[in-house]
Amino acid sequence: MPTLSRSATACLSGRSSFRMWRTDDSSLATTRTTIVLIGRTRLRGATSFRAGASSRPPASLPRGAATTAAALAGCTGVFIGFESLTDENLAQARKKTPRADDYARRVGLLHANGIQVNGSFVLGFDGDRRDVFVRTAEWIEENRLECATFHILTPYPGTPLFRAMEAGGRLLHRNWDLYDTAHAVFRPRHMTPEQLERGYAWLYERLFSAASIWRRRPEDARAVLPYLAMSWLYKRSNPLWHVLIRHGLVHTVWGPLVEATRKRHLKFRRRLAARPEGGEARPVRSETVLPAGV
Repeated sequence: MPTLSRSATACLSGRSSFRMWRTDDSSLATTRTTIVLIGRTRLRGATSFRAGASSRPPASLPRGAATTAAALAGCTGVFIGFESLTDENLAQARKKTPRADDYARRVGLLHANGIQVNGSFVLGFDGDRRDVFVRTAEWIEENRLECATFHILTPYPGTPLFRAMEAGGRLLHRNWDLYDTAHAVFRPRHMTPEQLERGYAWLYERLFSAASIWRRRPEDARAVLPYLAMSWLYKRSNPLWHVLIRHGLVHTVWGPLVEATRKRHLKFRRRLAARPEGGEARPVRSETVLPAGV
């Protein structure tokens, strides 16, 4: 019988109606394990939950059966470690993952079931050249990912990557404070460390820009205003959050938005449940696909 990670099980033992949990890479990879999660979620009375699969997109399933089942159980978002859009890089990282050219289809399957996608990408693989930053940003915008996070490849001590970098004379220093995935601590193969750091910073600037938020807006015109409001609060309102935190108003402001989002998901799930059995998942122009962080 498949089991859930301890973090997922601990989270599902609570009583709240909206939960976030993180699981290991394989927990969303099979139909049986997903159904275990779905059953436990429903038994515990949750109406919404988020899942984290930290290194690969969900496995291919007939007609997206597990993805639809997860959506019907209340899954509203997933965090996926795509890592790279290049198969060469995925092989270097020894990732057992689908081919990168199939990522877009899988994102579309999640969106078709009303599930948001927060994608994670690593920069600085040996296969990365200076165009990796623009290509990654364009792919994220083309596939309308609600959110994305970026990390500079970091060779942590004791890992095969560290030993390879050390043997090749590519380590720049051993200042462990900078081994934080935000600094280049080695010499990349096809760019300078400075170019890698500038590209990393540029990606965040672009994806959090008003233009990028607009390009990733939902296709359904009814969803645009809620999406823009949530994205702006989440990505471009740091001064406002300082005020809300200082005056203890976070729940007052954020709570109604979360509740409104939950109700939209419930409405969407009723439509999803009414879809004919065996019907193919199609891109849904739905007001339910909202920015990560909601």
